[in-house]
Amino acid sequence: MRRVILLTLLFSGSGVLFVNRAEGQEIPERIIELITKAAEEGGNIPEEDRMEELLEYYRQMLLSPLNINTADREDLETLDILSDWQVSAIISYREEYGQLLSLNELYNIPGFKSDIVSLLIPFLTVGTKDENFRFSPKSMLRDSRAELLLKSRYVIEKELGFFPIKKEDFDKKPDSRYLGPRGSFYSQLKYESTEHIKAAITLERDPGERGVDYKSLNISISKIGILNRLVAGDFSARFGQGLVLWNSFAMDSYTDVGSLSKHPAGLAPYNSTDENRALRGISATLEKDDWRFTILASHRRYDARVVDGKYTSLLTTGLHNTKTTLERKGSLDGTLIGSNISWSGNSSRISQTTALYWYSLPYGGRDSVKIRHNRQMGGYQANFSIDGYRVFRKFRIFGELAADHTGSYAFIGGLLYSPTSKLETALLLRDFAGQYRAPFASPISRKSSIGGERSVRIAAKLLLGKYWKTTADAEFCNDKYYLTFSASSSEKAKSQVFLKYSLSDKRHSLRYNHTFRLSSLFRIAGRGDLNFIDDGGLKYGYHLSAETIFKAPAGKFETSLRLAYFNAALWDSRIYVYERDMLYNFSVPVYYGEGVRCYLNLHIIPVKRCDIWFRIAATRYLDRDKISEGTGLISGPLKSEAKIQLRFRL
Repeated sequence: MRRVILLTLLFSGSGVLFVNRAEGQEIPERIIELITKAAEEGGNIPEEDRMEELLEYYRQMLLSPLNINTADREDLETLDILSDWQVSAIISYREEYGQLLSLNELYNIPGFKSDIVSLLIPFLTVGTKDENFRFSPKSMLRDSRAELLLKSRYVIEKELGFFPIKKEDFDKKPDSRYLGPRGSFYSQLKYESTEHIKAAITLERDPGERGVDYKSLNISISKIGILNRLVAGDFSARFGQGLVLWNSFAMDSYTDVGSLSKHPAGLAPYNSTDENRALRGISATLEKDDWRFTILASHRRYDARVVDGKYTSLLTTGLHNTKTTLERKGSLDGTLIGSNISWSGNSSRISQTTALYWYSLPYGGRDSVKIRHNRQMGGYQANFSIDGYRVFRKFRIFGELAADHTGSYAFIGGLLYSPTSKLETALLLRDFAGQYRAPFASPISRKSSIGGERSVRIAAKLLLGKYWKTTADAEFCNDKYYLTFSASSSEKAKSQVFLKYSLSDKRHSLRYNHTFRLSSLFRIAGRGDLNFIDDGGLKYGYHLSAETIFKAPAGKFETSLRLAYFNAALWDSRIYVYERDMLYNFSVPVYYGEGVRCYLNLHIIPVKRCDIWFRIAATRYLDRDKISEGTGLISGPLKSEAKIQLRFRL
C-alpha cells in the first residue's frame, strides 16, 4: 500500500515538491528566519559572527545532506528544525514501513505538512552510504568542489582614529590613532570532497589593523571506518546542554518550545571570524556500534590585560588596531584537554564530558571566585558533567549535571511533552551555583556569564487551524519574572502575521510584523516595536520600518530596501532588529536614541559560478551631533557603510 501511495505522489503534479539540488543552492529563507528569531529573542544578543557559524552549519548540510534512512535520533535533532514529536514520527515510520524510497514519502508521515517538508528536503537524502570509500589522492579529487569568498566593509564617514596627527602628539597619545588603513577585508577558501574531506582557510583584517591580523585554518575527515570525525586546526565542540563544552551559537529562542533542549553536535570545523571562541589544535571522535568517544586538545593564545606577571581580564573584541591592543594580542597562552564518551540508543543517550584547562599566567584580577579557582589545583582547572535524555511514548526527559574542580555545581534539566503534532509543552529547570565557573560553556541562560541563576520555565506551542501558531512562555528567575505570548501565521498564507507581547518586572514589549506576498517574486513587509520601561516613571522606545523584497526568476537578481525610524532614549528601551545582509552574513543592530536608518541590498549572478553582493546602510541620528567616542568618534549625526562580497564556485 505504501508503494501505491508513493507512486501516486511521484507521478501526480499537484502539491508535491520534487527534489532538485541546483548547484549553488542557498540556505532557505525560513532557516534565516529561525536564526533571526533566536538572535532577537534569546535574552542576550550574540555576536554576529557566532550566528554566521550556524549559517555555515546549514550550508554544510546543503552540500552533504543527511541520509534520512540511516540517521539516528541525534542526527535528526541536530537539524534544529524538527520538533521532538516529528523526530519520533520519522523513527516510528521507518520501523513500521522500512526505508524511505523518496523524500516525497515524508508527506505520508503524520504531522508533516507541506511547509515543513519543503524546509527539510534540501537537507536530506535517501542515498546509500559509500561503504567502499578509501582515503587517497584520487578520492580527494573525485566529486570535489571549492568556493572562494572575498568581502570588504568600509565606513564612509572618517573616524577620528584615521585622521593624521603630528608625531610628537602621537608619541604622547599612541592610542589616539589607528595603526592601519580604513576598511576591513575578509577572504575564505573552502574545499570539499564528497562528505568525507573538508578544508578551509580564512584571512581577515579589521579596520585600522596592519596586514592580515587573523588567520584560521582547518581540515576535517569524516565517516571513514570507526573514525566519525577528525578535525585539525580551528574547531568547535558542542556537548550536553552546554554546561562544560559548547563554543558556538545555538538557536535558543525564548519563544520556541523545542529550543529548550540543546542538541549536541559534537565536533565541527570552526569557520567563524570570532577570534576568541575557536578551539585550536586537534580533535577526533571514534564510533563503534552505539558508542562514541571524543578526545580533543587545544592550545592557543588569547588577548589579555597583563599586570605584574598576572592577567586581570580576557579581551574579546578581536581588534588590534592601536598600540595597546596590539601589545595585548596573544599575551596569554591557554591549553584545554577535553573528552566525551557517550552511549546512544533509539530513544535514549547518556554521556560524560570532561574539560581540563590552564593558562600560562595566574589570575590577578578582582574576582575572588576566580582567584580561589586558580589556586585550588595550582593553576589547573576543570569541569565535569553527566548528561542524557530518555524518550518514552510522547515524553522526553533531558538534563545535564556539572561541577567544577572546587565542587561548585550547575544543573539544567527539563521535560518535553508532545501529545499531538499540534501541541508541544515544556518544563525547564536551571540551578547554577554562584561560584560555578566554566569558560568554554554556553548553556541556556538569562546572563552572559554562568553562575548565580535559579529559574523555572514553562512553555507551550499550539497550532490552530491550517495557518496559525501560538506560543506562551513563563519564566521565574532569581525573583524576577518573564512572560511572553506570540501568534504567527504560516508562510503558506499570502499575508503573514507575527505578533509578540512580552513583559517582565520592569519592561513591556510589543512587536508586530506583517508581510504581504504580492507575487512569487515580490513582497513587502512592515514591522513595529514598542517597549515600555518602568524606571521611576514610564519611559518608552519604539521602532517602525517598511521593506520591499524582490527576487527575479531563476534567482539571477535579488534586492531589498528598508527604511526605519526609531526612538529609544533609554538604553533599557533599546530595540534589536534583524536586517538582511549578504551571504553568510548576519546583522542584528541595536536601535538606541532617535534616528532614521535605511539600507539597500543587491545580489546578482553575472556569470555562472560567480555571485556579487552589494550593501549600503546608513543611520542618521536626530538627537546628537556626533557618534561614538575615542578613536571611533564621527563628527556629525550620520554614519554609513558599504559592503561588497564576491563568491566564486570553483
